[in-house]
Amino acid sequence: PYVYAFNNPIALIDENGEFGDDPRGKFYKTMGPAAIKAVNAMDVKANKYKALYTLAQYRMENGFNLKCPGNNPFNIKGKGDIGQIPITTHEYIKGKKIKMVDKFAAFSSLQAGFEGYLKLLETNFPDASSALTDNSKTISDFADGLMNGKLGVFATDPNYPSKMKDMLKGV
Repeated sequence: PYVYAFNNPIALIDENGEFGDDPRGKFYKTMGPAAIKAVNAMDVKANKYKALYTLAQYRMENGFNLKCPGNNPFNIKGKGDIGQIPITTHEYIKGKKIKMVDKFAAFSSLQAGFEGYLKLLETNFPDASSALTDNSKTISDFADGLMNGKLGVFATDPNYPSKMKDMLKGV
């Protein structure tokens, strides 16, 4: 029998009335293995669920979008393995949210984007990186580590850590 969007029109998309498209399910089936592979490549014995921290951050940066500009799932500024691309973004400067265009890293593949992100964490955000590799550390350690980098903060939004902790609940 016909059931519009599997009785869940808020979460599912049913453009033609045949079946509901589950963007959430697609996201986790695609990004989950990529995140686990990237974290496991760090050559540590942390449990695979630490990859959920990275998925929470991906969702904060790009929602459920499977294609992100420049294969840059974490919106890293700087250069990727194939250079840079200009992207419109919002930054908080002196407490005010300002729209601007900045240069973001461009990667040859999504996997390269994950790897570039983890290298950035290891190099500039060691507290966040260690939260991925140390089973005694939590999402709070990870989120707080993103705000305490060698070169500054990962995100200028002052509420980024609390938003990330809330996002993990949904992940």
